[in-house]
Amino acid sequence: MSIVFVDKKMNSGYPQNTYIDLFCLILNKGNPNLCVRKNYNIDVIEFSKREDVQKLTDCYKQELKNLWKSRKKQFKATSAKNNLPTLIEESSNHPLSLEKNVSSVAQAVNPHNRSIDTMENTKIIFRLQNAKIGESYSAELQIQGETDHKKVVIKKVSFPDGVGLSAVAPDFRKIIGSPLKDGECKVLVDYQFQDASSDRPMMTTEFNLFINPDPKSLWQKKEPDPNAPYPKQNEDKELLQSNDNRVIVAASKRGRSHEHSGTFRDDDFLLAFEHEWDIIAVADGAGSAKNSRKGSKLAVDKSVEYLKNSLTTHGEKIEQEAKTWFSNQSGSQHPVKSLLYETFGRAAFAAVKAIEEEAVSKNANPKEYSTTLILAGHKKLSIGHFFAAYWVGDGGIGVYQKGKEIHLLGEVDSGEFAGQTRFLDKQMMTPEEIMKRLRFTITDNFTSLMLMTDGVTDPEFETDNNLARLQKWDELWDKLEPMLTNKDTVASELLKWLDFWSPGNHDDRTIALLY
Repeated sequence: MSIVFVDKKMNSGYPQNTYIDLFCLILNKGNPNLCVRKNYNIDVIEFSKREDVQKLTDCYKQELKNLWKSRKKQFKATSAKNNLPTLIEESSNHPLSLEKNVSSVAQAVNPHNRSIDTMENTKIIFRLQNAKIGESYSAELQIQGETDHKKVVIKKVSFPDGVGLSAVAPDFRKIIGSPLKDGECKVLVDYQFQDASSDRPMMTTEFNLFINPDPKSLWQKKEPDPNAPYPKQNEDKELLQSNDNRVIVAASKRGRSHEHSGTFRDDDFLLAFEHEWDIIAVADGAGSAKNSRKGSKLAVDKSVEYLKNSLTTHGEKIEQEAKTWFSNQSGSQHPVKSLLYETFGRAAFAAVKAIEEEAVSKNANPKEYSTTLILAGHKKLSIGHFFAAYWVGDGGIGVYQKGKEIHLLGEVDSGEFAGQTRFLDKQMMTPEEIMKRLRFTITDNFTSLMLMTDGVTDPEFETDNNLARLQKWDELWDKLEPMLTNKDTVASELLKWLDFWSPGNHDDRTIALLY
């Protein structure tokens, strides 16, 4: 049996190439010259691949075989499906070829956008943009291979149970939901072409949608080795009552990086209220120093202990010199800072000394106990609120008045590279270095004195320069203020807040407030 497609046949009243005359010669033992001619009064698409032509050829070969078997020598049939009138005629003029020399040629256009069955061999590919677990999802189904001549009608889009996504009727091209499972998700699409015949079976294809996991779920929470030296609680909080119905509150939480690796929290803090002075210390042990958790604890404990005792001796003198300076603020700060040197400066030195003594007792290098330190004090005077601080390392401290001003009590120690800073050690204990790091200010009123380690300042302020921007402090206060109204729960609420998610910021977090 052979089939030859003859193209570019002119038919009256129709443009060239809109018709194909299909000449089918069926060779049979009884009648080799019987020719069945069928005029296909339909438009067909232009073929771009030889294998598509061959598929169409094979399709009609099979149809004619079946027809011949049912009619034997002479037959007359009408295919309602394809509107194909049948003409029986005798002829010996049509080209013949054997099965092994089948020649298939089809070339035509589809000027009226009519669909034929060969469209179902067109390769259609479905895609969806990636989703993320727990986040609202809305996306249009992308269909590669669809054109104006090959419109796809989607009948159904199926997702695995429990994925949390669905297709929106009636065209099922929009996918919405909130993914509940991460990983690769197999999506099934049932579809047809727009003008496909009614008895054509539904086509089904599948593709993979990738649902990204919640980054939080990738972090493990491991407990530190209880037998390791210098154990420390994973979190801590404290509240102290101050004067004028103010409170001092602090919270500290182990960072996700430490939770993931099963190591101890390196941050620490200490609060005190002594001789009408509010005293706050926060410290951040260096992550690269294996005993820094002990270094930070020694720093806050020993500096606060020394400061409380020294304020007993020098507190009144500081008040007097502060009042003198306040009456003539163009004058030198040296008398006040000299007294701060004897109190806050020597308190920092006491911390350094305690760290070195601990290192010697353990036959270790003091650098293994490296830590930052911010030590602050406040007292209400007749002239206003007096604040003083010593600051080495990163983090931040500021006297904040909502919507009006921010007074930074020091500068960030930044290294040559991101994440580098200075630590509390003997090199920081020269008179010049101590005086450089001492700050004080006097204000009529304030909203809060805030101290933070870099686990808070890095995500909240992003850059060191932003510490000087009032807008950034206002934005932080807007987050904190709602949880500060109830003083019975403020410490716990502050601790919960420290668990906020910030991509790339997973260090320990400590914050202390006087408000």
